[in-house]
Amino acid sequence: MRSKKFIIGYAIAIFLIIFLITFNSVCSITQFDVRYDVGSESGKTLAADVQKNLDGYLKKSFLFFDEKTVYDIVEEKGNGYLSVLSVKKVFPNKIKVSVRELYEEYAFATDDGYVVFDRDGVFIGLKKDTENNIGGTNVKISGFEFVADKNGVYSIKESDRDIFSELMRMCTYADECFEGVRKNIAEIEYIPSAVESLDRFVFTMREGMQICVTGVTDQKEKPYECFCAAVQKYLSLNDAQKLSGYILPVVNNEGKIVAEYSEGTLPTIEK
Repeated sequence: MRSKKFIIGYAIAIFLIIFLITFNSVCSITQFDVRYDVGSESGKTLAADVQKNLDGYLKKSFLFFDEKTVYDIVEEKGNGYLSVLSVKKVFPNKIKVSVRELYEEYAFATDDGYVVFDRDGVFIGLKKDTENNIGGTNVKISGFEFVADKNGVYSIKESDRDIFSELMRMCTYADECFEGVRKNIAEIEYIPSAVESLDRFVFTMREGMQICVTGVTDQKEKPYECFCAAVQKYLSLNDAQKLSGYILPVVNNEGKIVAEYSEGTLPTIEK
């Protein structure tokens, strides 16, 4: 009886081993189906490096493959310029991945160099210049403070986060109006003041003229609405007017926003 049980148990064990070996063979990874949304030559190079590293997992177990591995590889090989949109296992042996390239938009001047963000305010990396990864230059921004963590990831200093969010809101509006903020805005300067209503953003347009929005930390001054009005006024100017002068929108005594174009140089505002 014992001998019979032993034979049955042995047969079951052999069957399970053969089944697992066969199943693992059938369910080993045979393809990483990756859709890369990249537009620059450097992005294509990074994508090829990512694919090469992913292909190193071919023939490995499909069942035990951790999707986090894809994120780790893209983070390491993408150099901050590639982002994973999705990872999906397709039974029995395919991994589908979607990756997009982050395009530079803003270059914040710091003591370490330029902290680069995309159009949504997502940190990409640290650079020595304002050159854009697709072509042209990024919008240069000064006046903000940043901190870096142990991994070299920069983030806006906590005390500047609200004003940073306000600026990104303005830039989003400009991006929609200009069909790309970099087409029209060359530089932005944040100038804080001891008087809250005098804090300001100065936008220098690529043609030469400037837009100044004051009271950017005081919502009573309607900074966002003032900027929108200034942008619309800028769009109504002729080419010659855009070469110089400024727009300084204000909220009048009736609570209405007045955004007029003036010739000459932007007047100095007391701090």
